[in-house]
Formats: sequence, structure tokens, C-alpha cells
Amino acid sequence: MTVGLSRIYMKNLWWFDAMVLQRALGNTIERTEAWDRVQDRLGLFFIACGVFLLIYNAFLGML
Repeated sequence: MTVGLSRIYMKNLWWFDAMVLQRALGNTIERTEAWDRVQDRLGLFFIACGVFLLIYNAFLGML
């Protein structure tokens, strides 16, 4: 869930990492609105997976 929240709220950090990697590979990239939306979706996906795992483990703990 922490990774998901960081994807949403720390987009500048993730953008810097992607930019450094692409520059090292010899590519130039631009930050777009589509890239921001993808980061939001990935963040929500990771948060949902974390919530699912919390509920799943809580349910298994009751058995």
C-alpha cells in the first residue's frame, strides 16, 4: 500500500527515476498527462492489492 501511495503522491520522484533511466538508455521522454494518469492507476492498483492482502490475512487469522 505504501508503494501505491508513493506512486500517487510522489510522482516527481517516480518521474525523476524514469527520466534518469531513459536518459541512460539514450532515449528522451516527456512528462504528459497520460503518464500522470498511469501513475494514479498503478497507485490505486497497488493500494487495492494491499487492502486485499490485509483482509485476506485477517480472515485467515480468524480460522
